[in-house]
Amino acid sequence: MGQPGPLPYADITDPQTLNKYAYVRNNPLRYVDPDGHAIDTLLDIGFIAYDVYKIATEGATKTNVAALGADAAATLIPFASGAGAAVRLGAKAEHAIVEGEHAVQAVKAVERGRASEKAVLGAEGLAKNTAGYQSRRSEDWQGRDYHS
Repeated sequence: MGQPGPLPYADITDPQTLNKYAYVRNNPLRYVDPDGHAIDTLLDIGFIAYDVYKIATEGATKTNVAALGADAAATLIPFASGAGAAVRLGAKAEHAIVEGEHAVQAVKAVERGRASEKAVLGAEGLAKNTAGYQSRRSEDWQGRDYHS
């Protein structure tokens, strides 16, 4: 029923090699890690520690929690470190797209305002920044007492 997972680099006659989390049989001065399992695991631990730090300092935002989940899942896949960084990059790209859409909407609003201004001035038979517009405008202000 509940069988343990395979340990391709373990030697059944050497119990210390059965521990997936032991680095070079707990003796790094004498043994080496030729297939790089320890490096990958250390990177995964570093990324998870960074995710926990971000959650502690910024709170459990959607992006921070997703990054932690991605890094935790990446620990199960050999050489798939940094999945949380990809999540953060995707969130920043999404934010940039939204900001770009807001900028496009602002430009369209300015264009609509200019078109409205042109229509109003055209209906009055005036052109903006012309002598007729300026003189008519100054006549409108003369003789009126706006302070009473």
